Amino acid sequence: MDDLLSLGRVTSTFAEEADRIISYVKLLRLFMPPQTQFDPNDVTLLARTLSQLKNLRVLRVAPDEPGAYKDAILRRLATPSKGEAVNGWILEGHPFELEGFENTYFGADTLVHFVNQQPKLKTLN
Repeated sequence: MDDLLSLGRVTSTFAEEADRIISYVKLLRLFMPPQTQFDPNDVTLLARTLSQLKNLRVLRVAPDEPGAYKDAILRRLATPSKGEAVNGWILEGHPFELEGFENTYFGADTLVHFVNQQPKLKTLN
């Protein structure tokens, strides 16, 4: 029983410390898996994490595939894939007000509403 109480105190302390640390995050660079291979649990976890980043000012989102950067830039101008339409909601409704946003992952059509909801946005790539 003492072990359970100790574990509870450690877990509580860790959670408090994690909350404090997350408030310092100002820049986040995400290397994302292929849209159609994005595990639904990971999508939910990422959305939940983003919702806690109230002080985030710069967000960079790119594919995590060798050589995908060039392809992503070309694809970004095209119509979004089904995966983008499904996962585009990840960026919506969070408390941060970005000053910079760089994206080579989502198609432009997917991001119109998100970008319009960022009043302090100065740099968009």
